[in-house]
Amino acid sequence: MSNRTLNKKTSLAVACWMSLAASCAQTAHHVEAVAVSSAGTNAATLDWPAEVEAAASESSVASDTSEASEASEASAPRAQTVALMTAEPAAGQLRTQSENAGILDTAYFKTPEFKRRFANSFLSVSDVEPGVTPEEAEELQEIIELIQQEGKRERALTKLQGAINDTSSANYPYLIGQIHQGEERYDLALEAYLDAVDRTPTFRRAWQQIALLYYRRALDVDNENPSADYTECARAFARAISLGLVDETSYGMMAASLLNSDHVLAAETAFRMAIMMGPGEKQWTMGLAQCYFRSKRYAEAVGLLDDMIADDPDNATLWMFQGNAYLGLDQPRKAARDFQVVDQLGGGTGASTNILADIYANDGLFAEAVPVYLKALELDEAALPDRAIRAAKMMTGRGDVESAKTLLAGVESHFGDELPDETATEVLKLRAKIAVREGRGEDEIEVLRQIVDRNPLDGDGLILLADALSRNDKIDEALQMLETAASIESFEAEAKLQHARVLVQQKRFAEAIPLLKSSLQLNDKESVQQYLESVEKAARTAAK
Repeated sequence: MSNRTLNKKTSLAVACWMSLAASCAQTAHHVEAVAVSSAGTNAATLDWPAEVEAAASESSVASDTSEASEASEASAPRAQTVALMTAEPAAGQLRTQSENAGILDTAYFKTPEFKRRFANSFLSVSDVEPGVTPEEAEELQEIIELIQQEGKRERALTKLQGAINDTSSANYPYLIGQIHQGEERYDLALEAYLDAVDRTPTFRRAWQQIALLYYRRALDVDNENPSADYTECARAFARAISLGLVDETSYGMMAASLLNSDHVLAAETAFRMAIMMGPGEKQWTMGLAQCYFRSKRYAEAVGLLDDMIADDPDNATLWMFQGNAYLGLDQPRKAARDFQVVDQLGGGTGASTNILADIYANDGLFAEAVPVYLKALELDEAALPDRAIRAAKMMTGRGDVESAKTLLAGVESHFGDELPDETATEVLKLRAKIAVREGRGEDEIEVLRQIVDRNPLDGDGLILLADALSRNDKIDEALQMLETAASIESFEAEAKLQHARVLVQQKRFAEAIPLLKSSLQLNDKESVQQYLESVEKAARTAAK
């Protein structure tokens, strides 16, 4: 037997041994979905209004990362998926069977090109596997037998590390990587696999493991630069695929890595490949939807989601995504419909529920908005009251004081003594405005006194109290409040302007003029200048 023949047989034998070793050296893992929010993946998010972050949920999907022809099964990292469905082909792009006739007919199968490809199909894939010498084959066989035995992996590792040198086959570092990976020493495993591809750049299985380990590292919560690892993962998968690795999970994970490193167009292409190979895997379709979101192609996302929702109408995540897509299309009422379904399915979050409440409020449906705002507070333990307070101000301004009062009462009940001081002051000011709306002047004054008592240097509160006092003919006290407010630098100009207005109402024009001039020096406003001129004219008329 020639040495060449012996080397071929030896290489095939080692591949078989390594397949068995790989199965012993690893345990199966699930692949989780790529973060959609918000996330990160960082998730696909939309603002409604600007500060609202749309929620997205996570779902775990078990995936087999191996090919049937691969010598070992990848120890897949925990990944997060991104999920949706291929768009219908555009009108005019479909070809009939008759139109396709003649593109590839039976004559093709007699061409030299086809014959060459057919002949190559008989060849093994040894060109993507490292070769071994007869001596290495014997040594590796002994090591693999150790790996197969319970509790002898570390002994096998020591033997490998002692035997490897600069000219050793790439199988040595690959097996070292397999042992480290099986023992969850992932950084050491990655280092070994990189050594393997340095020795044999076409080592497909090593590139696959490198990709998976970069993905795992990108998902580490302590990773300060996951985008760099996602980029390396995508490159490694691309290399493995160029060497013949073809399966839906590899394309899907490469697509997720591309998306998470902001290569949206490339991610879209890879997701489509994954969908083509595994049309039943919704996680890849969701990934395609994320690409649509990133590129602001919301109408296409809606179309994908329509199909998915038809197949799975009880999936709150799909309704959530579609609601966000409708917001991107500036169709809030359709978004509200979807978020209502999310709520009915029990999938609502503080963010999505607040979005629904905002849509109601913007449409003037304040009675419907109030319980939804309060529910959003219950759903999010870290929620702040600012959003509800802003909505209450809107309700008051549009004259629906009953809804505003109900919302404020709910906010106070939810937060109790934990309501921040600044927010509590805002609530009191809003209650004062409600009292004015309802014609309860004395109640307004009492509420504003509480604000000033809480903070004697609240210039805004002092000016509001002075205005309420003057409207209720308590002029001297009003002027006293304005003098106090004028002593606060940031409120001096406004306080002097309001002081002058009260004096003008009392026809004390001469006293008002120096206050207006002083206010103008602090804040040169054309409207104040015009007001000063009219007061000076009134003063001259009164003096005649």
